Amino acid sequence: MTQKLSDSLKEAIREAFDNVDRDKTGSLDMDGVREVLQLIGQNPTKREMDEYFRGISGDNIERGEIGDFIEQFVPLKSQARINEEIAEAFAKFDTNENFVISKANFHEILTKLGDEPLTKQQADMIMGCLDQTSDNVDIPDLSKLLSG
Repeated sequence: MTQKLSDSLKEAIREAFDNVDRDKTGSLDMDGVREVLQLIGQNPTKREMDEYFRGISGDNIERGEIGDFIEQFVPLKSQARINEEIAEAFAKFDTNENFVISKANFHEILTKLGDEPLTKQQADMIMGCLDQTSDNVDIPDLSKLLSG
């Protein structure tokens, strides 16, 4: 399986890599790569990550290799599918049906919903990327953030 990543997505992947590589080693293990994928709007399960890593030798991915790794081994969801998933999650909290929810509710979505919710630290990283002048999150802004 090979797919072509856009330049903007490659840049978003590099930025996510740098955020996840807290020790600045230039290398991430499977959990770190999973965090990178989550930061770009993907949500692979641990089982899927095991499958992706079967295609490589070694246990880590270097910063310069992550784009190639994702192109070759990780089937990315389309932006349309990501937007659908965001809308589905928002619908649970969007009582006014205006596609706006509080940041507190969004944090709850990130840390409590889904098969494998994000950790508080992962959710806080995403929250830090949001507009800091508002107490709310809306779908269009979130989609822009996740699409790189």
